[in-house]
Amino acid sequence: MGFELFEALPQFRERMLQLDKVASKQLGQSLVGLLYEQHRSKADNFDRTLFTHPAIFMVECALAQTLLEQGLAPNE
Repeated sequence: MGFELFEALPQFRERMLQLDKVASKQLGQSLVGLLYEQHRSKADNFDRTLFTHPAIFMVECALAQTLLEQGLAPNE
């Protein structure tokens, strides 16, 4: 989820890492680590709600912030 963005876009990666600092304090472990571990494959289950919901929010938020920083904004 968002791995290509994490690898390719420094702004996205920085936002994910910032959000991960906040989330990991509450969850006790890094969501970025869970999402982007080297040995993790797309077929592996990622179905624990405790982790999936914050991870989805983090990816969506980081993507929105990255797009805004690049000058893309929603229509009014």
